[in-house]
Amino acid sequence: MEWGFYLVGVVLAAGLGFAGGQVALLSDRRRRATEPESRTPEARFRLEHLDGLTWALVNVGDAPGSLVRVLPFVDGLEQWPPQPVAGQVETATSELLPTLAPHESMSVWFSRHDPGRQVIVSWTAENNVRMGPVRLDVPTPR
Repeated sequence: MEWGFYLVGVVLAAGLGFAGGQVALLSDRRRRATEPESRTPEARFRLEHLDGLTWALVNVGDAPGSLVRVLPFVDGLEQWPPQPVAGQVETATSELLPTLAPHESMSVWFSRHDPGRQVIVSWTAENNVRMGPVRLDVPTPR
């Protein structure tokens, strides 16, 4: 008869363990639903047309982006950084790579505008991690 008590004890312990796990899971879900999602601030960029063949690269994120680099998108990200191709749209580049705080901008000049043109933007985050590359559409001039 001792084995019967042992069996009842094992079944009871397993059931309580399962129930305890379910209670912990439900309380964790409830806690996550009531807490605001913590998000790491990051830089995000957008191109806006200024005048003629000049656009502004604006940091619309909530963290600064350092060493911001803009390159024309030609054959795809698999050729990072893109190699020059005859007839491609060139951008004016500088040896001084800027830091853009949130809502700051830098000017980007193109030799011509082609419909559907895209650029590749990369930058360094505050924690010194290289971010991007991301593709941005070049808006049509106004």
